[in-house]
Amino acid sequence: MALSDLNNIEIDLATAHRWPRGVRLLLAGMGTAVVLVLAGLFLLRPAWSDLTAAEAREEKLLERYADRRALAADLPRHRQRMEAIRDLYRDLLERLPRGSEMARLLTRISEAGRSAGLRFERFEPLPEVPDEFYAEAPVRLRLSGTFTEFGHFVQALVELPRVVTIGDVTIETNEEGEGVTIEMTARTYRYRGGEEET
Repeated sequence: MALSDLNNIEIDLATAHRWPRGVRLLLAGMGTAVVLVLAGLFLLRPAWSDLTAAEAREEKLLERYADRRALAADLPRHRQRMEAIRDLYRDLLERLPRGSEMARLLTRISEAGRSAGLRFERFEPLPEVPDEFYAEAPVRLRLSGTFTEFGHFVQALVELPRVVTIGDVTIETNEEGEGVTIEMTARTYRYRGGEEET
């Protein structure tokens, strides 16, 4: 049988039961394969998409788990750091004067300047600037003396038991040329926790 003879073959499904057994099995196998492939495409494709999405979600969850596990492993160290921060916070709050201590602190600043040998030309407490849990109490100062005396004054401020910062500093030499006149703003901070609003 030549290839051109295949065009002359007529396939009659009504007589398929008479076809040779090998041809019938081959056609049945091919039909089954086509049905299985189509069923696989239509039935397994959504399941395959779900599997791919689940694998991606699993990967993300494993990453989150690893991150959280690392955090949990460091938990004792983080707790120690938090306790150290709380202690520091309490210490800093203790260094902020309460409302009744402000007058005494201003007196100490004045005494520190006098004991350093400076002359006060101006000592002007300015209005408080409130913040969330503290109030800034600025004092505008104009002092005359030497650089050494000013250094002793700053050292005395540093040694005060309360927080005092210095800013807005301008320095001019005196007309005599022997000393300096210093203008600055000293700021102290008052704790406002549970305060009576002033």
